[in-house]
Parts: sequence; C-alpha cells; structure tokens
Amino acid sequence: MAETPQQDDDPWRRLQPKRAHVVCATDEALISVDLDGYQPRASLSIPAQPASITANGGLVIASMAKDASIAGGPLGKNAPQLNSRVPEKLSSITVTPDGLWLCGGGAASGRLYLWELWSGRLARRWEGHFRGVTALCVDERGEHVVSGGGDGLVRPWCLSIACDAERCRGPRDAFAPLYDDWSDHTLPVVGIVLQGGRCWSVSSDRTLCGRELYGGRKVFQASLAGAPSCLALDALDSFALVGTAEGPILRVDLDAWAHALTKREEPSLNIATYDGHSQKVVGVVASNETQFVSASQDGTLRVWDVAARREVRRVEVAPGAPPLRSLAPLPSATAPPVASILKRDADEAPDDVPCALLRPRARVSEPASVDAAALRARADAARRDAQRWAAVAEALWEAAPMDDAS
Repeated sequence: MAETPQQDDDPWRRLQPKRAHVVCATDEALISVDLDGYQPRASLSIPAQPASITANGGLVIASMAKDASIAGGPLGKNAPQLNSRVPEKLSSITVTPDGLWLCGGGAASGRLYLWELWSGRLARRWEGHFRGVTALCVDERGEHVVSGGGDGLVRPWCLSIACDAERCRGPRDAFAPLYDDWSDHTLPVVGIVLQGGRCWSVSSDRTLCGRELYGGRKVFQASLAGAPSCLALDALDSFALVGTAEGPILRVDLDAWAHALTKREEPSLNIATYDGHSQKVVGVVASNETQFVSASQDGTLRVWDVAARREVRRVEVAPGAPPLRSLAPLPSATAPPVASILKRDADEAPDDVPCALLRPRARVSEPASVDAAALRARADAARRDAQRWAAVAEALWEAAPMDDAS
C-alpha cells in the first residue's frame, strides 16, 4: 500500500486559500484586518495622508496625497522600509502579483512609471493619458496593466514589453497601448478591475463598462444611480460592487445579465443597494461569495451579507474611528525583498540590467546580489512547480472519461 503523504507535503493543501485579510489606510498608518476574526492584526506607520495603497503578501505601499513620495514595507514594523521621493505625485499605484514591480500613475502629467521593487530601478516611464491617471490595475498573471485617466480613456498596456529594453527600443517615453483607446466614458475613470480575462471600469459619468482584455470587445455597459467612487468584483464574476460618493453601495447582478443574453432575451439590469455608510466609500473587497467588506471616510469598516443586504459586523480599525482613506485586499503570497529608495529617473538606471518577461536575469549590478540570487532560485522553483502541475492536469484531462454525445 502506498504511503499517505504528510500533511505539510500535500500539494492540494498548499493550494487551499489562507486566512483572508484586507488593509485599511488612515492618515497615520496602514492597518491589516483579519476577516476571520474581524480584528486588526498588524500596522505600519506612514508620514502623511495616503492617496492610494497597494498590497502583496506582507508588503504594503502607499503613495502620499500631498507630495511626491511613497512609503511602505512589511506590516508590523515601526518605520517604513521603503521611503522614497518619486518624480511627481502619484494618484494611483499597484504591485504585480509576484511582488517584483510597482506601477504608478502621475496625478498631473498622466505619465505611467514602472519600478523594479527589488532593486529600486525605474525600468520605464511613458505618456499614458492627456490628463492625470486616476485608476490602475494589473491582471492576475501580471502580464498587463490597465490605466484610467481624467480624460475618460481606459488604456491597456503590456508589461512584458514595457520591461524588455530589447523589444521596446527607442526613447523610454515611446510606448504604445495594446489596442485603440477604450473611450466608453466621458468623465474621469474612478475604478478598474481586471479579472477572468475582462476589464471592468466605472466612471464619474455613472457608467459601468466591461470589455474583453484580449481583443477589446465590449461585453457590458450600464448606467448607475449614484456617483461611483470605487469598484470590485466577486471571485466568480457573479456581481460587481460599486461604492458611491454618497455612501450607499450598489451590487450589479452580472449573472442575470449573462443568463438573459444566452437565452437571447432582452437583458434587464438588477441593482441592489446597501445603505449604511454616511460618507464616501473609499474601497470595497469581496471576501467570499456570501460577504463583502467596505471602508468609508466615516471611519467605519463594515462587513455585509450579500443575499440579505444587511450589515453583519462593524470593525473598529483604530481608536477614535479616524477617516479611512483607502482599502485593498492583502494576498497571502510571500513578498520578495524591496529596495529602500526608488530611482527618480530612468536615465540613472544602469543599461546592463535587462528586464524581460517580468523576471530578473543573471546580471545584477547591485552590491547586495544575494537577495537577487535567492529571488531567482524561488522563481526557478515556481516555474518547475508550474510545469509539473501542468503535466498532471494534462494527464488527468486525457484520462477523464468523455460523455457520449449521442
């Protein structure tokens, strides 16, 4: 009889989701909240009011609202590990799923910036929008970033090309989006979500739009009753959650829309409202298929029951209930090392550090190359695991019995 594998060696157990956390931003700190026990767990002090936050594993980064700087690092530390000036004030920032790259959008110029977090190198800057960048999002595989601007445009960009100097020749500012501009909105874009191969965007013109990320075909467009302030989707793309500036949260039923289209019927828009917040909703996160979490400038973090449309818990994030400025999910991935300072200009970066396919290569002109070697070893191990699981999935697919079509 074959031996039963140990619990720690069970690959399926390793794939099970860990405890879910979110990160709330106040004017003084970034605080993680455990969604199982609904208690604040760890925090990180920041020097000023944040404009945008992004999280990956234990790493949380915030861009400041009043000056051109960012701060962040592992939660639970007394001081930020990353505390750096940047070329301009960044209104939106996002980290790739592997935790290696930070993308930021200029609040005034509309430029986009891409930094290597492990080395601090500015890999590329390029012109993104005619007005300031208002929203950024990276897809689950870390291959594309989509930006929304004050000009109402939504633009998808290929990160693997942006980081590869050999494939993207010419000036560092010369970089083109994947497709033509998606001009579905007439006012600034306030939220973007990339999930399941689709791009969802919401704008101050009170419209919610969905497009295929590969090809750009429009699949959804609807008008909303309130002024949107943020956007989120559940894990199964069943519904969209739209926070508003007035306080209510709107749930748009995407399953009912898709079901009507498959039956070739006229789709009807089902929108449910969740009342409770008294001020602007700054973030919404769908924790599971039955609950979601919202944060507001009224200082409350609330947990909602999706089906019952009622508040089930209110969490005190910090004493005195200070205004919450932003909310982001905290993935359970292990964050790689992060440089303490980001380089302000791409021309200062050494040319002998190639960046291709979002992975660092062997040549690293950094004194602390031990971290880079460990990072490459982890990336190689991850690639081997991915190849092994792909082979297992293919074998199971071939061995599965096929239903008789007749």
